[in-house]
This record gives sequence, C-alpha cells and structure tokens, in this order.
Amino acid sequence: MTAVLSKLDMLEEAPSMEQVEDIENEIIELVEEVLAAHKKSRGPLRTLLGAIISRLGRGMDRIGLLRSSVLRVLETTEPAARERAAAALRAAIRVMREDLAPG
Repeated sequence: MTAVLSKLDMLEEAPSMEQVEDIENEIIELVEEVLAAHKKSRGPLRTLLGAIISRLGRGMDRIGLLRSSVLRVLETTEPAARERAAAALRAAIRVMREDLAPG
C-alpha cells in the first residue's frame, strides 16, 4: 500500500492520466494478493485481511474521482480555474489517502 501512497504524492506533483492508471493497477494487484491470502487465512489474520480488502475497495471507488479531477486540471487553461481544479485534485488525493492509510 506504500507504493500507492507514494504514487498519490507523484500524482499531486505532476498530474497525469498515466499516474491514475498506475494507481488503479497497483490497487487491483493488491486486491488480488490480499484476496488470495484472505482465502487461506483464519482467525485474527482473516479479520485483518478483510479490513485491508475493505480499504482497498474504497480506494477503487475513488478512482473515478481521481480520474475526473486530473482531467479537469489537464484541460483547464485559465489560471484561476486551474487553481480551483488543482485544489479539487488535492482534496480527492486526501480522501484517497484517508481511505487507504491505516488509522
């Protein structure tokens, strides 16, 4: 999950649709790995893995928000509108971090 969080940092610095796609692919890979481990686990570990799956699912739900926020930043040319779009992107990234980061 650290890789996703660092990719979110890069997205904030240099918004691109490629970055959003990388983040989405990273989350998909993590979901597959955690699901495989979850199927084999028992007890407290299974509960923990279930919580991680839930967080990753919320992260996947936010990909559309990230994608649309990045598009707005990339397509906007007027400075004030671009700053508003960048602020919306920062907010979307913050929400994604809150969904993914523990505690």
